[in-house]
Amino acid sequence: MDAIVAVDARWGIGRDGGLLFRISADLRRFKALTMGHTVVMGRRTLQSLPGGRGLPGRRNLVLSRQGDLAPEGAEVFHEVQPMLDAAGEDAFVIGGESVYRALLDRCGTAYVTAAVCDPDRRRRRGGRVLPGACAGAVAHHGAVPVAGGAGSAVSLFDL
Repeated sequence: MDAIVAVDARWGIGRDGGLLFRISADLRRFKALTMGHTVVMGRRTLQSLPGGRGLPGRRNLVLSRQGDLAPEGAEVFHEVQPMLDAAGEDAFVIGGESVYRALLDRCGTAYVTAAVCDPDRRRRRGGRVLPGACAGAVAHHGAVPVAGGAGSAVSLFDL
């Protein structure tokens, strides 16, 4: 399992139920990497997608504590282990914060897009952040080898 995330200069990953920024090249990279694979996300990430539905061309697994969730185009799991059993090794964790927190240590590689921008201008109070353990590793190494994984890929965009 791998993770894929776009972050700002302060490791922010989202705001007001959406992405901090939309970068065409990064969205194309996300699609190329995840197409045909399983993607794992939380309920709020699913709800932020167009129509609140799963991503086309991918198997969509949602990790949620909400018992009555039945989204179109996605499978819902209420516990981590059954979701891991269903996900397989080629899955991508795509967010949000609580799902990264629960699964990042199980990922071999994190594909990180780092957007160089003024985070105060782009982020409001209450924004979501990548969990500190990963952020520290990224800042220190400039890449994200996660849980003894094979490596990482970092893209840098200057906004």
